[in-house]
Amino acid sequence: MNTYRADLHIHTVLSPCGDLDMSPTRIIEKAREKGIPVIENKPLARAMYRNVEAGSFVPVELYQAIAEVLAMVYQMEKKNKRTI
Repeated sequence: MNTYRADLHIHTVLSPCGDLDMSPTRIIEKAREKGIPVIENKPLARAMYRNVEAGSFVPVELYQAIAEVLAMVYQMEKKNKRTI
């Protein structure tokens, strides 16, 4: 019998978006051009760059930092009453 264990079955995967050859600076410029809010978290960005390839699992050690960024996004969304 297989036993469900959340720590083995729930994972976050980094999904690529946009042009993978674009620099972080260019991605930020494009977002601002389109009116997309930018949240800066350099330690998280650096950790993601060093440890995660597009399409691979995000290390559990980064979940807290990602959750904090998502919480900011949801707060911005709620404040602006729009979907980001």
